[in-house]
Order: sequence, then C-alpha cells, then structure tokens
Amino acid sequence: MTEAMKESIRKNEDEKIIEIEIERLRSFKNHPFQVKDDKEMYLLKTTKLFRF
Repeated sequence: MTEAMKESIRKNEDEKIIEIEIERLRSFKNHPFQVKDDKEMYLLKTTKLFRF
C-alpha cells in the first residue's frame, strides 16, 4: 500500500455508510443526479431498450 493510499484512508476514517428510509431523501438545487419524470423519461421507460 502506498503512502498516498494510507493518507487517504486516514482522512476518511470518520466517514461511514448508513441506511436511511427513502422518505428522508429530498432533492436540492443543482443536484448532480436528477431524475425528471418528464416526456423523455416516459419515452425511455416505454422503449424496448429499457426492459428488465
């Protein structure tokens, strides 16, 4: 392990992953991962390319 990797780990020691209820999530201005329920989304959902 390189010194840079060790330093990165030390800087992130206080970070952790937690689970929360989906209802607690809120959108905010300029969010980088916006999902818009618009015509384009409708077309995406109805195409044959978007099948599970």
